[in-house]
Amino acid sequence: MSYYDRTPRGGVRRFAPPASGGSPFPWAHDHSPERSPVVRDLNDGAIPVPELTGPLHIRSSNGLSTERIPTHVPPRDMPHAHLTRKSTYVQEDAKLEGAIFYGVDDNEYKKLNNSAMMSQGFLPESIVQGDERIHITPCTSQPYRWVCYLVMTASDGKKFAGTGAFTSMISGKGGLILTAGHNLYMHTHGGYVKYLDIYPGLDGRSAPLGAYRVYPTHFRVSQNYVNNKIASEDYGAILLPASYVDYNQDEFGFGYSIIDDVNLLNQVTSLAGYPNDKPIGSLHLGGGRVQAVSDRRIFYDTDTAKGQSGSPVWMWNRHHFVLVGIHLKGVPEEGGYNSARRITKDLVAQVQQWTREIKQ
Repeated sequence: MSYYDRTPRGGVRRFAPPASGGSPFPWAHDHSPERSPVVRDLNDGAIPVPELTGPLHIRSSNGLSTERIPTHVPPRDMPHAHLTRKSTYVQEDAKLEGAIFYGVDDNEYKKLNNSAMMSQGFLPESIVQGDERIHITPCTSQPYRWVCYLVMTASDGKKFAGTGAFTSMISGKGGLILTAGHNLYMHTHGGYVKYLDIYPGLDGRSAPLGAYRVYPTHFRVSQNYVNNKIASEDYGAILLPASYVDYNQDEFGFGYSIIDDVNLLNQVTSLAGYPNDKPIGSLHLGGGRVQAVSDRRIFYDTDTAKGQSGSPVWMWNRHHFVLVGIHLKGVPEEGGYNSARRITKDLVAQVQQWTREIKQ
């Protein structure tokens, strides 16, 4: 039987999932009514199911108003032409041209292929039981074209790799990317990265949507992570400069849904990113069920590896690809779960504030 378990540490609500069904996807289970969860001993802090299109009044930890933050925003897409850079190819003789990073040379490529550069002193993302990830190629269809391969150059010159995703979270803000905060701010490597290079929909050495270089003027990280290393605040946002994207067009990327505990637990989620245990630049898709939640974290049994920090965690909700989390870390110990920063109203309000601060 499914149930909630009150825990003395942090109030994490754990869920016993049903047995596996006959889905063609290894991580998906039967959605039949008889497998619906039976909720017992409901946590006092849980809220009823919200109306996804209306405002939900919740307390904001960052002091920003969340009254007008919608609880559901659909994804948006736009033609390739709305991104100003043409398709490029990661080739041996590629060179830097101005602020645009068109590719990496062979020596740089070898550096990127070195798994040691992925390590930032965080807990490793992990394979939970058997590896069930699927290689996605080509990466030009939704939602995979929204996923970005990130190459960060730290203040000390070292390079790291990660993942991010375009989102339509903020109305009128095309070119908005969410990722993990530790991809943008590295406590052990000089703080904010010097710059990062972004490859939307990278497929091996093919970059069908071009490549973009962004400096600290165009990204932000939660100050609770920067100042206090709070794991649940490990998130950041990137806003591509106006020269890279047409801000008069529709926003681009995943929508989002803010979902309460009851309706989030045991739901099937998907995660796509660029793991370093696979060929460099290869997008891999995984999925699993939400096993536990806290106010700002989601825990799941989806397989991940280093390099996937910042990956989108999404659901298929109301015929939409919607974000429910930003992948952060691996399991703390054998038998644990990988985790994401949960999409909440205070996160959306913070990202909205950042987009107002950044000069396009």
